[in-house]
Amino acid sequence: MNQLAEIRNGSSSDGTLLEDYVYHPTEERIYAKHVYEAGAVKETISYPTKTFVRVENSSGTYDYTYVRHEGQLVAQLNPDGTKLFMHGDAEGSTSVLTDASVFKKIGIKMRTVV
Repeated sequence: MNQLAEIRNGSSSDGTLLEDYVYHPTEERIYAKHVYEAGAVKETISYPTKTFVRVENSSGTYDYTYVRHEGQLVAQLNPDGTKLFMHGDAEGSTSVLTDASVFKKIGIKMRTVV
């Protein structure tokens, strides 16, 4: 398979390693990404499932959960408890992001289903 394995600073394979990628053994997606600074891992981002992402760095561990409906991404639950809602366009791309405050302003009552 033709997959990106690492990103280096410069135009040769001797350049400083900036990022490397570990791919899921049976699915065509990234399982983990390591971000380097001064030769040491600065941040690790893990993608154990299509709906869960864990970011680990010097300031802590942060879990993000993604909510899908009929294959379409509809929401992101952030580590701090906030929620972002993705609104797609006719072509299937996310074109607008909103948070819960938008629904309160226009008088829509919402409930979270996870």
